[in-house]
Amino acid sequence: MLQAGAGPRPPAGARSPDCGGELRGCWRGYERTVRFARRVERLRIGRSRCRRCGRTHALLPSFLVPRRLDWAPVIGAALERAAAGHGQRPSAAAPALPQTTVRGWLRRARARAALTAARLWRFAQELGALAPRPRPGQHPLAAPLGAAAAARAAAARRFGGAGLPDRLALVLVLCGEGLFAAHKLALGGGRGGREDRPDR
Repeated sequence: MLQAGAGPRPPAGARSPDCGGELRGCWRGYERTVRFARRVERLRIGRSRCRRCGRTHALLPSFLVPRRLDWAPVIGAALERAAAGHGQRPSAAAPALPQTTVRGWLRRARARAALTAARLWRFAQELGALAPRPRPGQHPLAAPLGAAAAARAAAARRFGGAGLPDRLALVLVLCGEGLFAAHKLALGGGRGGREDRPDR
């Protein structure tokens, strides 16, 4: 995708997440910037239109975080360091990012940690996993990360591990923009027809 400069195309039979209508077409949508540690790349993200409601939808690759400039592994590593008890300063120092950027990720992720974990545990339980009791004094971000790991393991047992995203990508697939959204946005994927212009 990076060599071609274009994001993924929707698979055949793709359906709108809003109304279930069939998605048709994939035309030039918008350019998306993504930062890979020390380099910046641009991708052309195509859009598909729903035949039922007329709304358009963009399909992002799993390494892109909706409305965030940095790619998923960098953000995921910062969340994991925070869940292990490290502060925002060391979390920002490892990828050489502005401390204010990492502070914003962690603040929003902590604010939505309980909702994110509940959604992931519900998915994991539907696949046969059992939710453990949270440990006393556990960091708020440890709950969604643990739920994501359990959900991915349950999905691998059910469907096989080939083609499955890693646990952070699974969080993004199931929670989308809601993971780092402002409080007014409901937990869930980004809204159709809205470009995910990167914040920071």
